[in-house]
Amino acid sequence: MSIPGQVIDAMPVGNAGTKAIKIAGDADYRRVVNKSLEGDKDLSAEFKVAYDKANLYLDITVTDDVHSQEFSGNELWRGDSVQAAFAAFESCKPAPIAGTEYQLGLTKKGPEVVRESSQFKLTSPTTLKLDVKRAGTLTVYKITVPFSEIGVKNPKSGTPVGLSIVINDNDGKERDGYLHWGDGIGTGNKAPEEYNWVILR
Repeated sequence: MSIPGQVIDAMPVGNAGTKAIKIAGDADYRRVVNKSLEGDKDLSAEFKVAYDKANLYLDITVTDDVHSQEFSGNELWRGDSVQAAFAAFESCKPAPIAGTEYQLGLTKKGPEVVRESSQFKLTSPTTLKLDVKRAGTLTVYKITVPFSEIGVKNPKSGTPVGLSIVINDNDGKERDGYLHWGDGIGTGNKAPEEYNWVILR
């Protein structure tokens, strides 16, 4: 199992050492239509990861000049939204062929989350908790991911978790493009071996 492009640490909840990771600029952006990113005010984001014995906590703050989300269900990705995918690893084994991927958005009816796929083929409803608030040009996503749902059986210091994040942008017409941290989602190609890693500390 090869080491991915980026590896970050997740500290226990309440630890002052938890750092924010920025996703911004052309290096982190992929166009879907012929429209360039117009600076950080157009679209940028930062996120933090923390954990406790039961959950992984992913907080994402998105700066977006226009919030547009007219979709729901498996089509949340077409509007302003977040896609987050996780992978559990077993030591000395190759990366899994599927991750656990979610679509998360703030719709006219409120926060909505869809589990698009499950590494372990779960069919029960997701127990992920999502809180999303929009204030000015900021959209703040607070995501609580149960370790049991993403297959991390014994979370402890040194445990790796695969993570890939996509921030979709729609300014009212269509999906213009997306920011990404990690790969393996965002297009039709789903590849957990391209996720980045979070190491529990």
